[in-house]
Amino acid sequence: MSLFDLRLEVMSTIGKSMDDLLEKFLKPIESNWQPSDLLPDSRNPEFFDEVKEI
Repeated sequence: MSLFDLRLEVMSTIGKSMDDLLEKFLKPIESNWQPSDLLPDSRNPEFFDEVKEI
């Protein structure tokens, strides 16, 4: 069996259950933190002063 055929077989097998695996292991995007969550609110007039303090 060639390496290509072997990889194709593996990917075909994994592909069948990929949707279930994604639901099981990936968190919803809404619950993921973002680096901007740790920064002051940029709409605040004191934003630049608060960033300088960091």
